[in-house]
Amino acid sequence: MAIKQIFFLSCLLLLWNCMAAQPSFEGKWYGTITQYPRGIDTLYEFGVNLEMIDGVLQGSTYIATRADLDWWGKMSFTGQENSGELELTEGEILVQQIPGYAYWCHKTLYLRLVQKGEKWVLEGYWESGECSRSAGTIHLERVNT
Repeated sequence: MAIKQIFFLSCLLLLWNCMAAQPSFEGKWYGTITQYPRGIDTLYEFGVNLEMIDGVLQGSTYIATRADLDWWGKMSFTGQENSGELELTEGEILVQQIPGYAYWCHKTLYLRLVQKGEKWVLEGYWESGECSRSAGTIHLERVNT
């Protein structure tokens, strides 16, 4: 009986250590986002500012062209975390610099916190129903502030 209890407690301690080792996904993240099959570009600078407020993920995303166009936008989002995966849906465009004939895709982001060596990254993919079925990948690293 004592061996079973020790084994059970050891498993609980191991599980707790694994869960404690994963940092929070809240904060500022910066990296790149791709867009296929078409768009202004195929690779953009991208950032996410994540906060958990009353159990709801909220914040803003930032996107900018990597070419010399100097086009950028900032959008609000809300989202949720489910089994370690974040689902963030962009809403209102808060501010932007882009010509009238172009527009930013409102995206739904699917991100997972992954350990790469000694650092943690958010990576995943996005989809948009309004941009000719465009989609792409996302890779973000935490920004130290």
